[in-house]
Amino acid sequence: MGCDIHSAVEVFDVEKWNWIRDIKFPLYESERFTNEPFAWRHYNMFCFLADIYCKSSILEHLSSYRGLPIDLSSELNQGEFSFNSNLWLGEFGYGYLLLNEILVFDYDKPYPETTFADAKTYRDMLGEDFFRDIEIMKQLNSESTKIRIVFGFDN
Repeated sequence: MGCDIHSAVEVFDVEKWNWIRDIKFPLYESERFTNEPFAWRHYNMFCFLADIYCKSSILEHLSSYRGLPIDLSSELNQGEFSFNSNLWLGEFGYGYLLLNEILVFDYDKPYPETTFADAKTYRDMLGEDFFRDIEIMKQLNSESTKIRIVFGFDN
């Protein structure tokens, strides 16, 4: 057992956020695809993105608990956060990040942990797949403030 991230990408289109259901991210170490970015178990990535499952107080994170956005797309709105026919966003730790919040971080900062012996920077710790998913999202809109990831976690 462990914790997994569940995520979706939304793009703002004139007056509302829309879930991009047909986006394709390669599944970690697989030849299959998913529409969920960052869809692999990596506790330090969870800590970095959302301050969830932090094993160390010295790791930086992009956001703390925010909850789901009040303007969540109607396709993802789950009321009581139960399963729906579109996507499950997990059981706890709900949050969201605009793509520009992800892009502005200095990934070449020294990584302060020793759990990843070969990780000298945050870029090393997060790995190539993290940045591949960012590049896929950047193709959706030229304005990174109009793209966001909505996420939650489960046990």
